[in-house]
Amino acid sequence: MRRKLTDIETKFSQTHTAGKESITALKRALHESEFKLLETQRLSHIGTWEYDLRSGKVHWSPEIFRIHGMDPRKGEPSYSELLTQYPNYSEVSTKSKREL
Repeated sequence: MRRKLTDIETKFSQTHTAGKESITALKRALHESEFKLLETQRLSHIGTWEYDLRSGKVHWSPEIFRIHGMDPRKGEPSYSELLTQYPNYSEVSTKSKREL
């Protein structure tokens, strides 16, 4: 019985270690992918932004801040500031909000 328990503990330990290594590898791959995306945006001078229709929050990539000459430490623009820069977005946003 003790030997069987030891075998189970060993297998659990090996599986747990393998799981940790898999998570570490996935995190590393994610960080590399994020780095490549940001570097590609910087080199091509193309950025990304997101607007969450439910929360009203805006997120800009670092390159969008550079394109607009804004300091990322001051945070993303508000929804109303976004509409000032992209006036045609208001109609699309209003339609999308109704569809939620």
